[in-house]
Amino acid sequence: MWYLLAVAVAALQQVNIQERSYFEYITNHRRRRGLMRTCGFGPRMPILYKEDHRPLHRRNAADRQRQRSVLGLPRRPRKAHRGGLSFTETALTGLPENKPDNGMDGYEFVLMMPKQAGSTGISHVSIDWNPKGHIPPGVYDVPHFDVHFYLASTKERMKMTLDEASMKKCQKKPDAKLLPAGYIYAPQGEVKYMGAHWVDVKSPELNGSPFTHTFIYGTYDARVVFLEPMVTRAFLEGKAAVNAPIKQPETYQLAGKYFPTKYMSTRSPSKAS
Repeated sequence: MWYLLAVAVAALQQVNIQERSYFEYITNHRRRRGLMRTCGFGPRMPILYKEDHRPLHRRNAADRQRQRSVLGLPRRPRKAHRGGLSFTETALTGLPENKPDNGMDGYEFVLMMPKQAGSTGISHVSIDWNPKGHIPPGVYDVPHFDVHFYLASTKERMKMTLDEASMKKCQKKPDAKLLPAGYIYAPQGEVKYMGAHWVDVKSPELNGSPFTHTFIYGTYDARVVFLEPMVTRAFLEGKAAVNAPIKQPETYQLAGKYFPTKYMSTRSPSKAS
């Protein structure tokens, strides 16, 4: 079975894909509907439209337009707006059950974004598996995945060493308008190679409910450097879906770029593992 974690402006019809991790980009602009456009991640991995088992670049214009009509989508492409990753159900099994020996809370796997993601400002995505969770205790200390959508480059992240100079940059708060109302700087939320974490004080897990999924903002040197959905393994194993709004800042840091308005986790029975 397929699981999908994504940040998106709007949820559109899913596509058939080959069995590998992937990124999917769906055309849209900040507030309007647009045309689906997909791009595979990894070697020889075409993303396939529903009911058409040929890669997009192997179809002629008439074929492409007919497929758009089948999906009920607009006729002209705009800019990519949704990014995510998929994995099979078996990916939730056989994961490390203890923290790594490098002092970090979890294991990181990095996927670089294709050039089509340039309109989002997102450089790359890291999937972090935290077998024992992380701070604060009693809240996020359960096995879960952190999915970081980084606006900072990998080169910039390597400078976030949290030495004295780096820690000062990490603790340098951005203009309040760049973060949604209600988000606060998490105590001890500075993490090496990531930045500072900001949490929503109204999140259910911070108000007595068990942690299932949530959304975090990350900053460094007064800039927003990542957007982070978090979801527990237990929640994914329970096969529930998420389609949650992302609280928006008053001002967007990157002029002319697309900013996600919701995050999603869905399960598709399209292919058994």
